[in-house]
Amino acid sequence: MRAYGERGANTITPANATWTDIYNDWKNGTSNVDIAARAIIVGLRDVYHPRYPAAESRVPDQYRADIFLKEFAEFEKNGNLPNLVLLLLYDDHTEGTSPGFPTPRAAVADNDLALGRIVEAISQSRYWKESAIFVTEDDSQDGLDHVDGHRTVGLAISPVHAARHASTATSTRS
Repeated sequence: MRAYGERGANTITPANATWTDIYNDWKNGTSNVDIAARAIIVGLRDVYHPRYPAAESRVPDQYRADIFLKEFAEFEKNGNLPNLVLLLLYDDHTEGTSPGFPTPRAAVADNDLALGRIVEAISQSRYWKESAIFVTEDDSQDGLDHVDGHRTVGLAISPVHAARHASTATSTRS
């Protein structure tokens, strides 16, 4: 197993780094901002990525995606992808219209792009045939519907359904 950002805490240096500072540092590759992460659950400490930011709206999801994709490339090169990966992308939370942060639309777009980059990498990898990516939206209680406040959107991304559907379609034509 490998955990990226879920149930963790960050130490950002300098502590007063803004979203713009972190974004520009990431974009320009200047390494003026340091982000260290640690698991807050004992059971995750040995499998937690030490540089992948936990829940923190000052950190763009492209920053997170880059860290994951770099390690994923190593897993692919070495043939040692963990059987379970738990990964947090946080920017869909947004900071509303708070000064110093991207607009909600931009934050959600950042989140969508990061997820797309990760799905693309996995789906083009040697691991794709055995992979399943499950995506859930956090904070379902913020959008109560007529059934239950615990319901949320769930996506399943995998070649298994497509292959099963193709074989079903083939067998029904026979």
